[in-house]
Amino acid sequence: MTSVGGEFGSPEFDKLMDEDTQKFASDLARWIQHSSASHVALQLEEDEAADARNVQLALHELGQDVTIDVAASVWKQFSHNP
Repeated sequence: MTSVGGEFGSPEFDKLMDEDTQKFASDLARWIQHSSASHVALQLEEDEAADARNVQLALHELGQDVTIDVAASVWKQFSHNP
């Protein structure tokens, strides 16, 4: 994602924000699809389960209803993706 701070005040700010939003939505859809396809039941530690639950709730707010395992997998992919 492009750093917003570097582009703030730029005449292309709205365009850059739209591009970032579209890229995030595309990446999110790809991560959810990949995570859902794996169907792997994860053994989560207590803190990982709490993180996965928070991600599951956030994804729900974005209109994505996923299992806790998919949410954990999405979080692992997102947190390790530059």
